Amino acid sequence: MTLGLIFAVAFTAMFWIVGSYTRLARLRNELLDVWRLIDVQLKRRHDVVPSLVNVVRESAAVDRDALAAVMNARAGARTATGPADAARKEDRLAQAIARLLAAAATDQALASGDAVRALRDELSALGQKISAAQQSYNDLSARFNTAQRVFPSNLFAAFGFTPAERFSV
Repeated sequence: MTLGLIFAVAFTAMFWIVGSYTRLARLRNELLDVWRLIDVQLKRRHDVVPSLVNVVRESAAVDRDALAAVMNARAGARTATGPADAARKEDRLAQAIARLLAAAATDQALASGDAVRALRDELSALGQKISAAQQSYNDLSARFNTAQRVFPSNLFAAFGFTPAERFSV
């Protein structure tokens, strides 16, 4: 009877330990998958930026500094390491793009052109996809970080689990 009870307690404890560790591992993998989705959308946005710069480059209304700011921000964003760094650099890129589009809007011919409109629409669609993925990522990162702080998962969090960075653009 006592031996059976000892085995039952040991089995339950083992099941509990494995379940807690597995939950952390699963959450981490889901978080990485969602981050990859965000990263794909960010790279797509980075790929659209040179086309935008080329289209507006010839306009007299567009300040050369605005063009340089967009390309510099793009270069910085492409070297981001991790969600927090990417968020900072993507904010700079978004601000530079907004400034460039505002300058392009002052040139009536350029603003009404199909190329600028198509690129603006594409950037807007990518921004919406990034925003939706960002919400999923941040929700999942909150769950992952909470799971690392609560018992019994917190006992295993030190074994290869680091808190997830937030991503907010």
